[in-house]
Amino acid sequence: MSEVSEAHGINPGMFYQWQKAFFENGAKAFENTRRLHSSIGYLSPADFEATF
Repeated sequence: MSEVSEAHGINPGMFYQWQKAFFENGAKAFENTRRLHSSIGYLSPADFEATF
């Protein structure tokens, strides 16, 4: 991790803070997508291809 952090100019401690925040709250970033799919219906890529 230290090599990656150094290559990108990021303090390793900051990366771990971001990682912790994402693990604790990351699902919230996708809630609107799930809600949208449930309200309009979700067409999977396979279903989409089958329509053509």
